Amino acid sequence: KSNPLTEALEAMKDQFIQSFPGLYGSDDRVQACMSELGVPLTKELVFHQAYVDSSVIMGQTSTFQNDVKKYGKIEYMKGLPENNFFPNLSSVCQADIIFFCLPNNPTGSTATRKQMEQLVSFAKDNGSIIVYDCA
Repeated sequence: KSNPLTEALEAMKDQFIQSFPGLYGSDDRVQACMSELGVPLTKELVFHQAYVDSSVIMGQTSTFQNDVKKYGKIEYMKGLPENNFFPNLSSVCQADIIFFCLPNNPTGSTATRKQMEQLVSFAKDNGSIIVYDCA
């Protein structure tokens, strides 16, 4: 069964996407394209599904403080000089997803093999998924 709105958006998407080259790959670009069509979007329901209906998520987003207030179940794993920029896993609760980013900017710190084994073991023990950004 076809949906007329879906078909219309599909037919027009390339035209609108090319109209906003400076917003490549951003939520702002999607919003700009859809607003020309008069279609309001809510990013909370569409673009950040990883933060919806989950028990706990660890990691820091660019809007961390607002997300903590909004979702209430995001735990920031602190990488500090005192812990060699590797979180103390014994003080962290169970999480569905762990966003783990190393090397850490601006410190440039990296994890040792033993630390990575501890993280993987923690994830296995708690049924967590690790999203590892090593760029």
